[in-house]
Amino acid sequence: MNIEVAGIRKFAFAMLAGLLFGVAASGASAQAVEGKQYSRINPVPVETGKKIEVIEFFSYGCPHCAALEPYLEPWLAKLPPDVAFRRVPVMFQPRWVPLAKIYYTLDALGVESKLSPDVFKAIHGTGTSLWDTKPFLDWAASKGLDRKKVEDVFTSFAIDGKMKRALQLAQQ
Repeated sequence: MNIEVAGIRKFAFAMLAGLLFGVAASGASAQAVEGKQYSRINPVPVETGKKIEVIEFFSYGCPHCAALEPYLEPWLAKLPPDVAFRRVPVMFQPRWVPLAKIYYTLDALGVESKLSPDVFKAIHGTGTSLWDTKPFLDWAASKGLDRKKVEDVFTSFAIDGKMKRALQLAQQ
């Protein structure tokens, strides 16, 4: 990155920080009004029993989600017993649809928690196009998974159902 672009970014960040500080300072004394400053959201039924449910809406294709991943594992290791963590893949662009299927495939195979960090590294670290089926299947085989079994799960009706549920949940 050249110095001029870096300077512009620093200036833009400083302006944004100042703007946010000004907005926060001006509204600090006023009471927030429902319908003006915020909207109440409808509660979403939890799928993990009576526990507090933390849902991460994410995509393997999202660079911000990839940046969060190293911090997520230590946080998950310290979850209180009354808290459940659940990931829901989002599909904001066509490339993210097969990435959501990858998540549900790995989850169905029982290797999601082990291999999710590797999926992020493959996409954002080495530039592997896992959104294409063949590179994904090759990658899965390189991780010791049975290629045929992965393909069968990836193309299954069960995964399609989970994809539809993820779309509904993200829209809620």
